[in-house]
Amino acid sequence: MLAIEKEVYILARNQYNDGFKISKMASGKRHDRPSIIKECVNESLMEGVMTAMKAGAIASSVVLLAHHFHKGFRTNVGVSGKVATVMMPLFGSFILTTEHSVSACRRRQQEFERSMRKLKG
Repeated sequence: MLAIEKEVYILARNQYNDGFKISKMASGKRHDRPSIIKECVNESLMEGVMTAMKAGAIASSVVLLAHHFHKGFRTNVGVSGKVATVMMPLFGSFILTTEHSVSACRRRQQEFERSMRKLKG
């Protein structure tokens, strides 16, 4: 398991343990907790990667243009500064998107549970 996937999995598990309970789904089968957590993790990883790719493309093009057209940026900022300028928005957008996605997945599951309870009685 990748380190990032493991962190998202831990986040989803912790949010699940905060009071998210699974009951019978519409099909009548009981979904176990690991499969729902895994589903939320996969969904949030895909959303996070897509957002990180967009942020990385934008940040890298800005650094490339700044390096090409701005003498102060080209001479005063080292390689590590340029790499950090690209990586910070990339990781920041990934982390923020996965956090929001896990929360949204949890909220959807809770809404589904609530609607199923209303249908039962």
